[in-house]
Amino acid sequence: FTEKTTCFSCHQQSLPGMAAGLARRRGIAFDEKIARAEALSVIGHMESSRESTLQINIGVRTATIPGYGLLGLEDFELPPQRVIDALVHRLAAQQSTDGRWGRLSSRPPLGYSDVTDTALALRTLKRFPLPGRQREFDRRIKQGAEWLRQVHPSSTEERALQLLGLAWAETKPSQLKKLA
Repeated sequence: FTEKTTCFSCHQQSLPGMAAGLARRRGIAFDEKIARAEALSVIGHMESSRESTLQINIGVRTATIPGYGLLGLEDFELPPQRVIDALVHRLAAQQSTDGRWGRLSSRPPLGYSDVTDTALALRTLKRFPLPGRQREFDRRIKQGAEWLRQVHPSSTEERALQLLGLAWAETKPSQLKKLA
């Protein structure tokens, strides 16, 4: 994928990165060299837009791209990356006052729902906290989880991401069971 395009892709890079992480945790063999090369490619693409990432446009409150991008990288042991900090900083600033994150476009199934974006944002804030901002992130996660609890999902995708988001926010299993 990276040889034929200059963009980042949730479908072509993040989802395989997530699969590689799951395979690694389950002891399933795969080509680590190819998976790591893709992860580094994602970092390279993100790094090329790091400065513009820091120029927060509050009118765009999406978590789809940084959420999936970082979710696909979380199982790789990468050295600290300034671009990851930039993405997390921007993501935190884009939370709506009601606790959710909104979508940028309508591209089902990965990017059509505020439920999906909110769940991805909660995972990102839990997995990639910024030094000195833990209390702020805990507050944002709590607010996002509360928004997710109140949502009435309109699809299986939304229900699944509602449950994932709440699990990532460390909601009690009894509450998750009731929603499930």
